[in-house]
Amino acid sequence: EDRRQLFAVQQLQQHLDSLQADDVHELMTVQRCLQDGVQEHALVLRALRLSGAFLEQHLSLHPRAISQGIIPAIIAAMRQHLDIDVSVAGTACIVALLEGGSDENPQLFGTEGEQQSGGIMQGEEGCVSLIAKTGGPEVITGGMRLFQQCELLQQHGCRCLGFMCKAGDDNKVSAGYKKGRKQESNVVLRSQARRLVARHGGVKLAQEAMRRFPINAKLQAGGCMALGRIGGSEMRVKKRASKDGGVVGVLLAALVRHPDDASVQRWGCAALKRLASNSQDNKTFIAKRGGVDRLVEAAQRFASKDMQVVADALGALCHLASKHPENKQLIFEAGVLELATAALEGQPEAELGMAAVGLLHNLSCDEDIKRHVVKLGGREIAERLAGD
Repeated sequence: EDRRQLFAVQQLQQHLDSLQADDVHELMTVQRCLQDGVQEHALVLRALRLSGAFLEQHLSLHPRAISQGIIPAIIAAMRQHLDIDVSVAGTACIVALLEGGSDENPQLFGTEGEQQSGGIMQGEEGCVSLIAKTGGPEVITGGMRLFQQCELLQQHGCRCLGFMCKAGDDNKVSAGYKKGRKQESNVVLRSQARRLVARHGGVKLAQEAMRRFPINAKLQAGGCMALGRIGGSEMRVKKRASKDGGVVGVLLAALVRHPDDASVQRWGCAALKRLASNSQDNKTFIAKRGGVDRLVEAAQRFASKDMQVVADALGALCHLASKHPENKQLIFEAGVLELATAALEGQPEAELGMAAVGLLHNLSCDEDIKRHVVKLGGREIAERLAGD
């Protein structure tokens, strides 16, 4: 019996070794190897690497792979084999799934009504829900803790944490939710994922990874995404953000080191925006550490390149200015009025328009600054936008 099993495993291993990233018709075979051969290290490792190649190169496979149970299979394999190769390959698969279902790829899973397959909601939110239910936050943070010197694992891990900590844009529950049947809604599970990431030390792990590998832009962007999303919803993290060793320091360092990287700038600015919201201590600390200059520089540099960066930078400045007279003056002296009014020319996107208008409004609460806003056409801008 043992010889037959060994022979079967060897045959499967040879078959998997012969497959390439374009052999997507073998997806089910690869997943069955991952699920049924979870005890076999070599088989699991090859299956994970093939799955990662399939998922990275063929986004159209994601809904089918998720409905066939790839997420619990990946988590189970990583839990069974606590070694660096399996951890790297497993987190790479999870990152591919989360990136494929993110806002950057809305066409992949269709409309809300089309996001049902076997009762499982697809897309980034569905992935996060499944990862939370199957113990993903614990497994991913455990791997990052065990193999802190592996740069690729830390990069994948930070990006996983960032995607898992996304807050919901609304209060809708999943379409399969039925009252009284004890089914968790995706809203609940997204919140659970953030809490689990924080509980298992995700904040400290992301900070340490960002300090250990400061040159890696992908890791820095993922770390900024994770720290901002956790800090925006977990009050304990927000309260400690401006303390020695808090998250603000690594966020500002990332913005300084990677001034031309749109992802780092976007997520760094967004993180500062979330941490500054409703926190006077964080507003003061960010400004004293040069945060105003970093945000203004980001908005200026990407004004003609990436309006999402501009929107997040102006949004962060808007929060820094709110109910903070000293910050209002600093932001005004940095020349932000011209940036904000320029952003409102034509028909700006909703997020950019809200950030720029909010910033001008908060600055105008200072009577001296208000006069400058009026001179730059603030009233005309407000009337035009109100008319639209």
